[in-house]
Formats: sequence, structure tokens, C-alpha cells
Amino acid sequence: MRVKTTLTMIVVATLIMASPSLGQDWAGKGRAQGLVTDPQGNPIEGASVTLRPVGGTEGPEPLQTSKKGRWSILGLDGGDWVVTVEADGYQTAEGPYRVNPFNASPALNTSLVASPFSSITVGDELLQSGDHAGARAEYEKAIPHLDAEPAAALRSRIGDTYMGEGNYAGARAAYTQALEYLDPAQQAHPRLKMADSYMAEGNLDEARRQYEGLLSVMAPADQAPVHLQIARTYGQQDRTDEAIVALQNAIEVSPGNVPVLQLLADLLGRAGRDEEAQAYLELLPADAKLPPDMLLNTGIQKYNAGDLENAMSYFNRAVEENPEMADTYYYRGLVHLNNGSNPEAAADFKKLIELAEGTDHAAEAVEFLKYLEPGG
Repeated sequence: MRVKTTLTMIVVATLIMASPSLGQDWAGKGRAQGLVTDPQGNPIEGASVTLRPVGGTEGPEPLQTSKKGRWSILGLDGGDWVVTVEADGYQTAEGPYRVNPFNASPALNTSLVASPFSSITVGDELLQSGDHAGARAEYEKAIPHLDAEPAAALRSRIGDTYMGEGNYAGARAAYTQALEYLDPAQQAHPRLKMADSYMAEGNLDEARRQYEGLLSVMAPADQAPVHLQIARTYGQQDRTDEAIVALQNAIEVSPGNVPVLQLLADLLGRAGRDEEAQAYLELLPADAKLPPDMLLNTGIQKYNAGDLENAMSYFNRAVEENPEMADTYYYRGLVHLNNGSNPEAAADFKKLIELAEGTDHAAEAVEFLKYLEPGG
């Protein structure tokens, strides 16, 4: 990231006589001194001050400013010099300095401007900690010192701060400013977040339009999350068939995408397209955990269809992977009842009551237990 450096060094007062000595081209009797401060006038301790004669490659060793931000040096030849001042967290300042061998030394007053990189680093830390307003303030400090493209990238982060606050209009305004100066390869993030902002507001049609437009600036290998978001817009509108198509598009560009395979199988199962759902389930790694709702819903579908064996397998897996999911015990208890496995049914109903006392299913379980354990 390239930074604009437009700092000016202000030279005041005059110089004393200097004369060469010790065989060094830059040596003489001149004396230079100065003060280094921040923009508020506070002294900067430990700043490095380097002096080099114009046209020369050698000069005295760099100096360090004192606690009061001051520096001084004796033994300079008269003539034109270049002074460079550097300090951590600040932009480097460089400017001309004339040593006059016939007059008193001047004071070189240098005001260093904070480096935009320092503000960006602080902003990133604040954003990570959830201080969105603080992060935004740091980013805005840095922008005037950056060229158009890196400034645009930083405006995208400002958009992220607004997203974190739920200010979706503010986020879109920042992302729009960023897009003006970003080339297509860099536009994916702000455009994705703009689409997300519409989704968060419940404007599903506009969100989907934004997601679909984003696909044109993304490599196919990166498109799966966008197809997934498109599917979610359809899902929230109860347009299951279109959601399934969007998920199938995601699988085309990312065949092993586990979350997409899981959701696709779930939607197909809910739509009664069991064979297709099973085909996608078989593509999952053996150790992949399925979403709890998917396991439960698929088990319920199998139970309602009279396929108790397969229903039991889904309920068993749901209990194993999600032991705190109360409803699973209710439905597994029903399967046990149908199979005549009364002790197992009673155990499941007791667990349901323990996890979800007061619910409708728990009330039913109490009645079942009266039958299974009379007088218990």
C-alpha cells in the first residue's frame, strides 16, 4: 500500500561557521539542532534524525531525540544538507537544511504526522474486538493519506463497521464509495456485503439480484457461498424448488462442499424427493455431522411413511450427535412403542421430560409413562 508523503520541515534561525576536519568531506565546525513533535506539539522521544550533505553518501551517525524531543550535533561543514526524521507510528519527514558557516546554528522544528498504517492496525484491532465506531474513526484518519485504490479498500472496511452496527444504509454508502476505485477482482467483498445488507433487512428480491450480479466478478471456485445465499433467499420465500436449483449450482462449482450437500439433502428430503436426497447424503464424508433439524425431520418423514427401521437410524444418530435435542427422544420413544420396546420407550420419554418439561410433547410423554409404568 503506497502512502502519500507531503510533510514539510520548517527551518528557523541561522547557522554558525563550519570548517572541514579529520579528512571527512562533511566535517566542519557547524552546529545543527532541532525539535521533533507530533501534530499536537508533544515531543517525540527516540525519533531517528539522519543528516546527509547534498550530493554526498556519507554523514554523521543518526541521532536520537531526547525525552523533550530535541537533538543537536556539532562538526558539520557549511552548505546544503538533507535531514530525514523517522519515528515508529509516524510518516517519515525529509527536507533541505542549509548550514551557514558564518552564523549561529538554527533550530529545525519538525512536526511528524501519524502513519496511516498505524491507524489501520489500530482500527483492525478495534474492529476485531467489536468496537465498530472506534475502528471507523481510525480508518477515517488514514484515508486522506492514501492513494485512491488503498483508500477504497479501507472504505470497504468502514462498510464492515457499519454492518457490525446493523446500519445497513451506512454500510451500503461506504461500499458504494469503495467500488468506484476498486478493480473487478477486488469488488467481491463489498458487493457480497451489500447483498448481505439487503438480506438482513428482509429485502430478499434485491438481495438475490445483488448475489446473482456478483457471480460475474467471481471465479467459479469461489461462487459456492453466493449460490448458497441465493438458495437462502428462495428458502425464506418458501420457493423450495428454486432453492434446490441454486444449491445444485453450488455443488457444480464446489462438489465436496459439506454444508451445501447437507442443506441440499435436507431440502430434497422435505420435498419428498428421498432418492435424490440419499444420493447427496452418500457424497458426504463418513464423519460429517448432519444438521440436527435435518436428522430429526428425515426421521419424522420415515416414521410417517411407516419406515420404522430407517426412522430409528436417524433418531439414533440425532441423539448421538445432539444429546440435548429434546424432541428427538419423543419421536424415538414413539418408534420404540411401535416396536413393543416399552422399557426403551419409557427411558426416552423420561429424558424428554427432563429436557423439556412443560412442553406439549412432555405432557404427552407423561401420559405414555402412565401406561408404560402404571403406579410408577
